[in-house]
Amino acid sequence: MVCRLWSNLMKRRVITGIEIGQNSIKVIQGIPEGRKSEIKIISLTAEKATSDDEKSAKLKHMINKLKIKPKKVIACIPRSLVTIRYLNLPSVSKREIARMVQFQAEKQLPYSKEELVTAFKVIGSNKDGYSRVMLVLVHRDVINKQLELLRDLKLNPEYIELSSQAAASAFIKKHPGKNQPVAFIDIDMFSVDIQVIFNGELVWTRNVSLPENRTQESLLEEITKSLNSYNKDLSRGQSSSGRNKEITGIFVSGKVHNKLKENLSKSFDMSVEIFNPAGNLTLHKQKFSIANQCGISLCSIIGLIGNFPNVLLNVLPDEIKTQKRIREKRKRYLVLVSQCVGILLLILGIFMRNIYDKQNTLKRLDIEIKKTNPIAKEVNKRAKRLRVIKKQINTKNSCLDILHELHKIIPDTISFSTLDYQLNNTLKIKGQSKALSDALGLIDILEKSAYFKNVQLKSSNMRRLRNIEVADFYIQCEIES
Repeated sequence: MVCRLWSNLMKRRVITGIEIGQNSIKVIQGIPEGRKSEIKIISLTAEKATSDDEKSAKLKHMINKLKIKPKKVIACIPRSLVTIRYLNLPSVSKREIARMVQFQAEKQLPYSKEELVTAFKVIGSNKDGYSRVMLVLVHRDVINKQLELLRDLKLNPEYIELSSQAAASAFIKKHPGKNQPVAFIDIDMFSVDIQVIFNGELVWTRNVSLPENRTQESLLEEITKSLNSYNKDLSRGQSSSGRNKEITGIFVSGKVHNKLKENLSKSFDMSVEIFNPAGNLTLHKQKFSIANQCGISLCSIIGLIGNFPNVLLNVLPDEIKTQKRIREKRKRYLVLVSQCVGILLLILGIFMRNIYDKQNTLKRLDIEIKKTNPIAKEVNKRAKRLRVIKKQINTKNSCLDILHELHKIIPDTISFSTLDYQLNNTLKIKGQSKALSDALGLIDILEKSAYFKNVQLKSSNMRRLRNIEVADFYIQCEIES
């Protein structure tokens, strides 16, 4: 069960890349590796195919051979099926540039805007407010033919990337530190894609078709013409784009002969290096070798999946993009609604569970109370008796006790006129003595008694009574509780 769940999870994470070229079919599958931006390639195959029927049959065979039903599909359109123009537009705002591009697109090719699918990217700008823009133009029929081949297999691509950009992404990933313009030449079966990469970005590309009987000399000539064309473009566009550096290195991928490498190095007086995007891949070596023997370059298809989900030149028609955005928005809303419903149900469940638990607790308590009622009544009866007994036992220092104590300790020379017992356990004593010293001595007597504390003489005075001097005194003390 766990294995099946894990297998289903892995299938959902699989990304499938497909490139339908003029003479080949390329299919790749990979899985994102954790939090890294790396993609682990699990399957890669490429085969020759010329006619549409052959492409459809081989694509179906290749997809079935992968044994994993694709969930996420991205496609790649060959550079040979695309027209590219470089424009200098008086704006640096992407929104304004997008409007300008739509207007300029109709001027570049003899087709109406309804017949064209466009994409663009800004490749440079300067302080004068001009931007250098790479404009991609594809006839709608070309895109529709690609989509029909995929839909026959119930495949709907997330986006369609330009093969030049995909190949450039593969190169940039391996050489991220190239801050000087370099030429990157990708040699496929019957075409060669000449690109210029500057500061980790594709800034120029040109595709040249090659005959089957091509020679190394003719290939060198086409590459030389293309790079010279770039230099002309450079001189025309440097005022607006700010680019002022020529090519400083050359990299070649695909089926490359040593002779071509040597001739390129001599012609441009610079080192030429081989770039192999599949060099570090260890899976499906046999499939790689078949592709290389056929002369099929794997650079664009590896770059396509390696850059997922980023897309720079998406030539998927606008109406399909809109439909996808609507579907994704609906899906997000559905997920949000389902999450809210789930949270509400969870809260309701917790609430109902608490009520149920409390009801059960109350029932158990009622049962226990009924069981203990007779015992509780008997305990209450005994507790009342104990309180009465305790009250009697704890009754201490009553008025009678205090009077009895005073009667015992007061000397005959002292007489009381007033005994005022307060509720706050305060006793006020007023009286007379034959001498003031007797009144002061009374304070010591009261202090020594266990019934009194904090004894204070508040007032005293001498007066004559029947020709005899007597001392009046007023003493206040507290009763020990």
